Amino acid sequence: MPEPDDKSLEERAAGSRPTEGASLESLRAELDEAERERGQFKSLAQRAQADLANLRKRMEEEREEIHRSNAARMINKLLPILDDMQRALDSAPATAQDAAWLDGVRIIERSLRSMLEAEGVTSIEAVGKPFDPWEHEALYAVQDAEKPADTVVTVIRPGYKLHGKVLRTAQVAVSQGAK
Repeated sequence: MPEPDDKSLEERAAGSRPTEGASLESLRAELDEAERERGQFKSLAQRAQADLANLRKRMEEEREEIHRSNAARMINKLLPILDDMQRALDSAPATAQDAAWLDGVRIIERSLRSMLEAEGVTSIEAVGKPFDPWEHEALYAVQDAEKPADTVVTVIRPGYKLHGKVLRTAQVAVSQGAK
């Protein structure tokens, strides 16, 4: 490949050099273009940072929701055990020879209740309250002249909430009022 001579390089360089007035104008145009591009890139970077912050926040919320969902699923599996323990304690004989065994079961039941309370589980108060289909499941109705209609009179199976959200509805008997 032949080497270019020095004269042709100088001629080309001289031909590409703008005059002083045109040079200042073209430099200002280039500067304006560079500033416009810088503004676009800065705006793009800010949007990307905001998108990343929003993504992190959304991922954290989803992670917390998955954790709450898993906790609710596990607690729902423990509630029937708590029900069984309560039924066993309610029907336990009051004999002196079984007192130590019965005390042990009571301790286990209290431990289970306190563990559930520490996780945010609360029982749904139902007796004497107006029937609420979001918190109560009516299994049957009873005639009770002393209670107003649609009032819970008996709890068949207790209901529970987890951090204020219904985990399991209370199964109840509801008054029909006086006939």
